[in-house]
Amino acid sequence: MPAIFSTSDRDAMRRRMIEAGWACLLERGYRGTRVEDITRQAGIAQGTFYGFFSSKAEFVAEMVAENRRELLSRLGGMLGESGEAPGRDELGRWMREVWH
Repeated sequence: MPAIFSTSDRDAMRRRMIEAGWACLLERGYRGTRVEDITRQAGIAQGTFYGFFSSKAEFVAEMVAENRRELLSRLGGMLGESGEAPGRDELGRWMREVWH
């Protein structure tokens, strides 16, 4: 990745790619989504994509891993300092938010 991109620029581009990736996957599925679709949606060049990820498969694996980290972080936040499990209603709201 060229030095012309600051850390915040790189983070913003990565975030745009991840968001574009989810939009494309939800609309077209894995097989129907091309790197070109993701880069067009994210507003970046394909070369920029490959500066971050070596392939679509690596990209999707990172999308899933990031999603998992986010879900676990949110669930951990629900546990709070007491370490007690969230109540049924709170857990239900979290599950609906996560899966919709």
